[in-house]
Amino acid sequence: MRKDFRFRLVAAAAFAALAVPSSADVLYNPMSGNALGITDFSFDGSVYDVHFVGGSYLDIYGGGDPHFLGNETDADAAADAIMSVLNAEPTTPEISDGTSEVLWLVHTVTIDRFYAEQVGHDTSDAPWMRFADFSGELDFDHSVSPYNWLFAKFEAPGTLTAPTVPVPASGLLLVCGVAGMARLASRKGK
Repeated sequence: MRKDFRFRLVAAAAFAALAVPSSADVLYNPMSGNALGITDFSFDGSVYDVHFVGGSYLDIYGGGDPHFLGNETDADAAADAIMSVLNAEPTTPEISDGTSEVLWLVHTVTIDRFYAEQVGHDTSDAPWMRFADFSGELDFDHSVSPYNWLFAKFEAPGTLTAPTVPVPASGLLLVCGVAGMARLASRKGK
């Protein structure tokens, strides 16, 4: 009877773990404090890493297509979902050093323009909100001041990582530790 209870308890816990979807997390740059993107973002039955990327449309997508190309409805729903994740953070995430920040989800491209859904905020403490659709030139970089507007680029999970914070003294500590151990070993040998 006891084995049966334990088996049921373990089976219930395993089922519960499988039933709970992975949660999206905002990933921050440890040096600047700015949000780099969202990991484990669940949308349209798949999980993505959403990178917040600056540059012109041509720089970002070059020979590839944006995830929502030809699907304005899903781009709109994804913009709402990104806004919800960003607004769920304890403090309002910043994506740049500017005062007006926008993320674009491209859904249409013509010969010389892109069209995108927008999520953004105007001041550092304002919540993220939806802005009207945007149209921009393919070769113009809106990520530089005064704009600070980025693309939300959907990629495979595990592709978004934070840069490591360099610790210059760590190498010196390692060398000193090895030298100290070598000295102790040589003293014991005498």
